[in-house]
Amino acid sequence: MFQAKQELLNLVLFQAQQELLKLKNIEKLDAGCRNDSVNLRPGLYKVTSLESQMVSLSTKGFLRAYRAYTPPVDVRPRFLAVCSRVLDQPVAEDKSRLSAVRLDGLDLKFRVLSALCEEFGGHAVHSSRLHEIQNLADALLFYEVSSLAQI
Repeated sequence: MFQAKQELLNLVLFQAQQELLKLKNIEKLDAGCRNDSVNLRPGLYKVTSLESQMVSLSTKGFLRAYRAYTPPVDVRPRFLAVCSRVLDQPVAEDKSRLSAVRLDGLDLKFRVLSALCEEFGGHAVHSSRLHEIQNLADALLFYEVSSLAQI
């Protein structure tokens, strides 16, 4: 019985030492960190406003590099041929019918846009604009509009 109590006491002592070491380790790690409750001196750090950040981004255009693109003269027939081939059905040139062909599934949208990218010399829809392409009319509009190089 005495031995069982001694083992229990040793276990409790070991756990207490473990907790003490954890606390010391945490204190050691925190020693090099700045305390979040410290009052910062006013004017020490310049904080930018949301408005100034938006103005800055609008003038820079997110600093994305875009290649120049001039749509070919035969952009519509080539567009319709690629879409017909990928969708495995004839695609009409009428804008209302193009709007009716939705690109809802990610797989379908990927297949159509990647085939169009290949057809038009690597002119791909930028990731920031992918959500805007919801149907074939949107995609046609993207490939009919020229873009200037932006660096």
